[in-house]
Amino acid sequence: GAKSADSLFESGKLTESEANRLILFCVNAGMGFSVNAVGSAMLNSRESGRILLLSLTLSSLLTGFVSKYFSLKKTEYAHNITKKTSFSEALVGSVNSAAESTFYACGFVTVFSGIAAVIESVTKNKTIGAAISCLLEVTNGCFAASGKVSLPVISAICAFGGVCVHFQIFSIAKNIKI
Repeated sequence: GAKSADSLFESGKLTESEANRLILFCVNAGMGFSVNAVGSAMLNSRESGRILLLSLTLSSLLTGFVSKYFSLKKTEYAHNITKKTSFSEALVGSVNSAAESTFYACGFVTVFSGIAAVIESVTKNKTIGAAISCLLEVTNGCFAASGKVSLPVISAICAFGGVCVHFQIFSIAKNIKI
């Protein structure tokens, strides 16, 4: 979602406020993470994963709908820049962009997982360690919370995404002042 918003803004197809709104509701856990990783692997319930996916999707749609009425800038217009590229240029650019985004994502997951692991190892209270893990990195946070908290709390953890996801968004949406 962040990469798409950034690309559309950079190409002039979205205004900055439209791109900011798009980022609000197009950054979400997908089916693989919600149903398979959290639902099946962590909660031992594909049904819980489906409920999680549905709640995340509905909350994103609601956020998108509500954000339309709270947009700050109403008068700016997108500057439509049309630039033709060949298929080979588009393919190379796409692969390069995807690799760069993946590198950033993996880098931030590594950093925040490491920080969470260090904090958890020095924290005597396991609940505080799990809460910090939930705030920093969503996968480790869901793993730490699974079986200990209710599905709505797991949904809130996934919806927030952790500080790690926020830094991933900042690194990917470089052209948008979030």
